[in-house]
Amino acid sequence: ANMLYAGFMRVVEATKRMFMETTMAAAQNEKMEVVTRRLAQTQGLSADFVMRQVASVAKLHYSEAESLSLVTKMIQSNMDLGRSTQIATAARDAATVANIDAGEALDRMLLAAESGYSKGLKSMGIFLNLTKADADEQKRRGYEMDDEQKRAFNLTLILAQAAKLHGTYEAAVRTSSGQIEEMGKQVTKLKEAIGKEFQQDLGVVVGMFKSLAEWGSKNPEVLAKIIKGTLEFGAVLATAMIATKIMGIVTALRALTVATAASPFGLLAAGLSLVGFGVYGI
Repeated sequence: ANMLYAGFMRVVEATKRMFMETTMAAAQNEKMEVVTRRLAQTQGLSADFVMRQVASVAKLHYSEAESLSLVTKMIQSNMDLGRSTQIATAARDAATVANIDAGEALDRMLLAAESGYSKGLKSMGIFLNLTKADADEQKRRGYEMDDEQKRAFNLTLILAQAAKLHGTYEAAVRTSSGQIEEMGKQVTKLKEAIGKEFQQDLGVVVGMFKSLAEWGSKNPEVLAKIIKGTLEFGAVLATAMIATKIMGIVTALRALTVATAASPFGLLAAGLSLVGFGVYGI
């Protein structure tokens, strides 16, 4: 019986950790999406169009967080989002050569395009002399390019050279090491998907704790006495809530919110029950 209980508690702890990890990751992605949408609007771009580009990038073995980050960098650098998948593919292949993440690879590309210094590109298999290329292009045009023109010209050269690396990522993924890394990425995407299902519940939980904290700060002595008598009850109830979540926690939490809305003591009991749920780590 003791072994069965210990095994059950390990499952409970693992479930609690999964709940927190997935929910907080999804919350961070939600925040990033808001930032990306706002940034798009400031640049006169359609937020819906930008999010479609994020979805397109995500199909190229990027997590949602990575996709949002890359598209945000493209907006900040005034890049043509219509080329988002091309740029994301180039960054992914270049990153594979240098054994870095795609976000860092894109940063190096953008820095080289802005500065005209191509030294940071060599480790990614992109060999260019941007200084000479810029000089030759200005001579061909018959006038000196401004900073924006240089940046656009340099980026075009970088992407053209990076295109020669096409297929590098796919080849690497087929190796044993690549399969392990790919599995990690798929786990991350799974966590993001699961976390989205918990988002509304997280808002309920945070609201409960906010109200509980406000009430407790005004009634510290009463709070201390109640905590002493209800911690064990809270831990037991938390275990039951985990099972409830698996079977339909959305309905359960909504009902709990209604039931405790009118009473600070009811709210306190709900809050204490969630302490065992690991929500205190928020």
